[in-house]
Amino acid sequence: MSTFTGGIEQLEAALAEMGQGMIYPSTPNFVPAVLARVDTAERRPRLLAALWPVTPQLVIILILALLLLACSAVAAYFLYPVPKGFDISVSLPGTEGGGSDVFMITADDLEQLTSNSATDIQATWAPDCSRIAFASNRPGFSPNYDIYMMNPDGTGVVTVVDSPGVDMHPNWSPDGTRLVFNHDDVHWEPGPFGGGRWRANGEPDLYVVNVDGSGLTRLTDLPGLKVVADWSPDGRRILFGGGQQDNSEIYVITVDGTGLRNLTNYPAQDDHARWSPDGTRIVFASNREQIEEFGPANRWYWPGGGLDIYVMDADGGNVTRLTDHPENDILPHWSPDGKWISFTSARISGLGGAYEGGPWDVYVMKGDGSDLQHVIQGTGHGWSSCKAQR
Repeated sequence: MSTFTGGIEQLEAALAEMGQGMIYPSTPNFVPAVLARVDTAERRPRLLAALWPVTPQLVIILILALLLLACSAVAAYFLYPVPKGFDISVSLPGTEGGGSDVFMITADDLEQLTSNSATDIQATWAPDCSRIAFASNRPGFSPNYDIYMMNPDGTGVVTVVDSPGVDMHPNWSPDGTRLVFNHDDVHWEPGPFGGGRWRANGEPDLYVVNVDGSGLTRLTDLPGLKVVADWSPDGRRILFGGGQQDNSEIYVITVDGTGLRNLTNYPAQDDHARWSPDGTRIVFASNREQIEEFGPANRWYWPGGGLDIYVMDADGGNVTRLTDHPENDILPHWSPDGKWISFTSARISGLGGAYEGGPWDVYVMKGDGSDLQHVIQGTGHGWSSCKAQR
């Protein structure tokens, strides 16, 4: 009350001066008119100080807090928007010149696991998180890719499959005892002015091998591409895309090589199929709606094929499109809880990419295609909760 004493005294004096024998009207405008006679230079600062004690120090603190909040939001969005508890294996340009190395990215950091002049790619965690399988052309700069295995920290690299050809895309059986991968033979292609180079034949087939390198078994003997294979959660079937470059379908086959069944039948490129962790859905890449929009002439593979990400039921029904972009969205992977999907895309570069060499970028989105977020430049090859649990 003492804060307003001076103002009240002035108000009483003003009333006395104005009200010599007056009968004060009971109107809404009377009190404001009287208050206008009060010295506002004295009244206003006291009212502000009482109602909101703003100081320069408080203003500075508020500004710094807002800047910190904005920086945190930007960092969370553009750097590591990986849902906590999970990690994504990524192939990034090599640090030793040429090729690429294996990295693991989580919600908190980025860890480099390999570093050499070769191309180390397609790293996937064992189900028990004890080892990581990957493909590499070590010692480097050759088409002869083999399957390797290493410890979670990148040490203890051993060769699992060593053949005169291209062995790529290893994926673990649910019990961690075997790997499925694709193998393609190579041939010598003479150059127009002498010399030449080794090239893959473009007819890879699927093989299964024990993690110690024994028991190598051919699973398919079919024409056309068979790039990415995925073991079913129950361990009984293997999912893969197969066919020609301009028309591949998604198939499922039992682990003994029998019971081949076609899940899609569409005149387009259906590939990169992955089972959801519960085995009820399949995510895959396709350019089927691009072909419907632009015609069969758009049936290109990499680069420039207009591949988008789709999901369907495990039996091939209820196909739903999740992404819609003229550049390629490829290599989708489910998060371990089945709520998120990561994929690799050339949408930033706009150059279509060159499968492993890029330029590619990794994205994550929810299982319904919402909440799309950019993660990092590179090529994504799988999700786990292994690194986050260490």
